Amino acid sequence: MLTALVLARSKPGALAVTLAALVPAVAEGLVSHAVVVLFGADADGERIADAMGATVIQAGSAPWREAATIARGEWVVLLEAGDAPDQGWITAIERHLLQQAALRRLPAFLPVRGLAAGLKERAALLLGSRRLRSGLIAPRTMIAAGTALPAPLRLAIGRQRLAD
Repeated sequence: MLTALVLARSKPGALAVTLAALVPAVAEGLVSHAVVVLFGADADGERIADAMGATVIQAGSAPWREAATIARGEWVVLLEAGDAPDQGWITAIERHLLQQAALRRLPAFLPVRGLAAGLKERAALLLGSRRLRSGLIAPRTMIAAGTALPAPLRLAIGRQRLAD
């Protein structure tokens, strides 16, 4: 099972979009839990996360690492509020997880759609940036430990960054 870790830095509408995009994955049994990381007091964000059954934490100095420590799934997907995976993402991630169960547990990446954002993200990955970023799918223990991640496999399915 997979836990979604969602950074909510933006307006509550963006958080609602991302959590709603996860509902089909919950119904399919892929996503079992969500952890929403809020930056500062956000009553609307707390209300939305609570309505969706997500755990809410306040951001510290390493928000994704902190969220990973309370994740329930063996694998996590990192998202920012406003991210919505493309159609077919459930099957693509399930396939990746099944392959990785028999292999080396390599992380994967859901690339962002859109010319400018996509080029910026691709350049960061090609230049070897191993920082945690939205779209990454990795074992929870790797994220929680903050260890250097191997280069992620780029999935054919991506994600869109929706305006909030």
